Amino acid sequence: MEIYGANQFLLQQFFSEKVNHRKDKWGGSLENRLRFPLSVVDAVCAVREKLKRRDFIIGYRFSPEEPGEKGITMTDTVALLKALVEKPLQYLHVSQKDFNNKVRRGLGEGQSRLKIIHETVQGRLPVIGLGSLFTLDDYVKALQSGFIEFVGSGKSVMMNPHFGNRIFAGKADEIVTAIDLGKADHYDIPKPLWEMCKKGEDWLPPVKMTEISERN
Repeated sequence: MEIYGANQFLLQQFFSEKVNHRKDKWGGSLENRLRFPLSVVDAVCAVREKLKRRDFIIGYRFSPEEPGEKGITMTDTVALLKALVEKPLQYLHVSQKDFNNKVRRGLGEGQSRLKIIHETVQGRLPVIGLGSLFTLDDYVKALQSGFIEFVGSGKSVMMNPHFGNRIFAGKADEIVTAIDLGKADHYDIPKPLWEMCKKGEDWLPPVKMTEISERN
């Protein structure tokens, strides 16, 4: 199970000073803004203990930073991570558009976000990293960075429904890195999401440049 504290969903909203304007114990100071996401972690882990299912894996996904003056900074995220590594979790999942993104503000400004995360976690929990990784070479380089234990797949699997099989079969050269809008039945992408892909939403897989040119 993955507890979703990323991409401006509810847990991140409580954590973010930009969004959380509460005046009670759930808002204001960093400690108070951390209270709700950490309480959710505690509640989920407590259910696992109650059911005596210690084999049930629980992870936490987070977005390292937010834009804007009062958006989440890496300083805030380091405080979150220091609290999370004390919890009985099995992994952390970093959600960002680009694996190589650098710290925007706060601790480690200008350095790799994943480097700061790696130095904070210190191997106490495995870290999953992802973001604009499309080819086998991209994945190898990500693992070789030494900042993560696992590489996540998102857009690459949307573009290549059999991504893993191609790699294990030695067919990495067949992996595509942009969607062909003329092959809607090739990707197994649900229709509502496919319509968003056609619009070129930047959080979705890239579309072939020739098709973008034709639409413009």
